[in-house]
Amino acid sequence: MKLTVVNFHIPKTAGSTFLFRLFRSLGLRRQQDAIHNITERAAKMEGRYFPKIRKAFEIEQQDSAEQALKVFTGHYRYRDVADLIERWRDEPVLVTYLRDPVARVLSQYFYSISNTHDEMEKFVEKYPTLEHFLENPGGLNQQTAFLAPNADATVDETIEHVREKFHFVGCTERFDEDFDNLMSMLKFPPSDPVRRNESPYPDLKRDAYTKYKDVIYDRTAKDRKLYNAFCAPEKSAQILLPLKHLKQREDKNVKAENNLVNEIEDLAPWHHKIHLSGDIWTGAGNIADQTGSKVTYYDPLVAMKNLTRQVLPNGFEGRSFLDCACNGGGYSFAAKDLGASNVFGFDVREHWIKQCEFVMQNREAPTDNMKFRQADLLDLSNLNEDFDVTWFSGLFYHLPDPVTGLKNAADRTKELIFVNTAAIPVEPDVDEVPALHMKFEGTDELMSGIYRLSWSPSGPKVIEGILNWLGFVETRLIFWHKTVQLGDRRASGRLCIVGAREKGRLDGIRNAVPVDSHSGPIRGK
Repeated sequence: MKLTVVNFHIPKTAGSTFLFRLFRSLGLRRQQDAIHNITERAAKMEGRYFPKIRKAFEIEQQDSAEQALKVFTGHYRYRDVADLIERWRDEPVLVTYLRDPVARVLSQYFYSISNTHDEMEKFVEKYPTLEHFLENPGGLNQQTAFLAPNADATVDETIEHVREKFHFVGCTERFDEDFDNLMSMLKFPPSDPVRRNESPYPDLKRDAYTKYKDVIYDRTAKDRKLYNAFCAPEKSAQILLPLKHLKQREDKNVKAENNLVNEIEDLAPWHHKIHLSGDIWTGAGNIADQTGSKVTYYDPLVAMKNLTRQVLPNGFEGRSFLDCACNGGGYSFAAKDLGASNVFGFDVREHWIKQCEFVMQNREAPTDNMKFRQADLLDLSNLNEDFDVTWFSGLFYHLPDPVTGLKNAADRTKELIFVNTAAIPVEPDVDEVPALHMKFEGTDELMSGIYRLSWSPSGPKVIEGILNWLGFVETRLIFWHKTVQLGDRRASGRLCIVGAREKGRLDGIRNAVPVDSHSGPIRGK
């Protein structure tokens, strides 16, 4: 299914939170690939803002024409891109969020005088006080200005235009509820209720709200009428136009899809989000296994693009691919989508191999020259086949003898090996002392090893040293999060390293700068 979401991000209506939550729900790890943040690119262009942002919008639209999933977001007005939207080949989903006009105006002012704003000094010079800012008509009725069909439209015409053209209007004051309704409409899972880029100076803003409420209400009459049309307390989330390409299909197709969905649920939990057909993907987010341990859920195709974009900028280009401890096969299918010629994946757990076989049978995309097998890493010594690229992800730190395990994979590798592993946490500004740290883990959890005894590396120096010893003459650090913050506790670090057999193969690729702390789930298998 092709899906294009166009978000009209009116300033200070929780756009950063919307975007963060959206790429979480879509299974993306970063705001890239499927997400096109027009504001960021347009800000680097010279000249008047809106004409240039239109050009940026047009460039992004052309660059992403072949993507099945596209999300456009940015501070652009409807009237500046209306003709581009009308010419879209597939029906785009138009969405926006509105906010109480007083809160929005004050949030914009206090954000603009904070260090977070790139042009804070220019803003303060132009508007030395809040009173000066409130005298600026261009900074007040921005919600109506952003959504109006043309420059001369009245607020009533703008309201009618939004009702006719938009598919969804959310309200910042009930952000979580409305966001979940939008995800339900798009048939994607919701994400955790988090907040990003919250407004600075909450006390000052609260005092200003009390002091200037009536003045701002009087000067934002257009925005107030627009806001009340969609966000009055008695109104629920505004899901407006139906989406033609999301309408229910013929009964027999619906029945077939229901059977497929039931089979997916029977094979749960899933760690990998893999596209099967239409709007059907494997699994759902963060479901527990039989022990009650949570199995995280993410898109390996996006992760693989992020990790290989420097080393393999044109994809796999006919290379063979070995996926060690392949889990549900997400990275194997991603490699195939990126041009791998033949793919072999194995995992010691039957649960994951059943998922691989299910995806092979039900995936629309090509699966020729792909094989999966339930096998132990030690069985690789009996494999009479070598591979151009090996993926050794989420495995090293589950092994009782990780050096031998990595050697078994390296012996089957002709060109490149990617090693992604958890690591012992390292405090900020502290150098790694190379070592392997013994630990014992449970063996019943789906995301654990099967041996109980295991070893975690201290950091990249350990992995680099082993890879050099195994004949990979060059290595590059792709990322190293010295610690991963999960809620209020610190967990293991995480790193990824690529090794190359040929000297000079990684020329021009720099080692990543270590990050002291990373917030988010640890990506495992």
